[in-house]
Amino acid sequence: MLNPDIEDTYLAQTRKAAAVLVPMIARDDEVTVLLTQRTAHLRSHAGQISFPGGKIDATDASPIHAALREAHEEIGLAAKHIEPVGFLNPYLTGTGFRILPVVGLVTPPFDLEVNPGEVDDAFEVPLSFLMNPDNHKRDSREWPCPIRGVTFGAPRRASCAISMRGFIPDVACTG
Repeated sequence: MLNPDIEDTYLAQTRKAAAVLVPMIARDDEVTVLLTQRTAHLRSHAGQISFPGGKIDATDASPIHAALREAHEEIGLAAKHIEPVGFLNPYLTGTGFRILPVVGLVTPPFDLEVNPGEVDDAFEVPLSFLMNPDNHKRDSREWPCPIRGVTFGAPRRASCAISMRGFIPDVACTG
């Protein structure tokens, strides 16, 4: 669990079900993870770096279906390029969601088309960068109880990400 010290009363609260796709892409030289940056005008999570995903709708057959649907709606990633291979532990948010991460292997080549109503950008980050503890930042905020999570340091994004808008980093990522 990402938040092992959460109080039982917090855990007992009713949560809205959500699913995200953790898109892993096997490039010739390394594995990358596809992320999005949400638009600045959204009511919730504006400007945040995130996995494609969202609420599980009543019409979704499963969390996998929800994650694939949301990835297509947000960034135009077609399900035919994605092979779901498993799940990560659910993540409880301070905003009332229980998010189930769906890990999917994405087969290139594929085209993306961001939905400007939800996403400003889609970009890939090397998995080695994300797994390197030197690139993590521990943070905490006070909600009904203390919640702690590991986040990836946003200042390093510009030096590591390759944006679908053609951004070429001037500093290479180091794993």
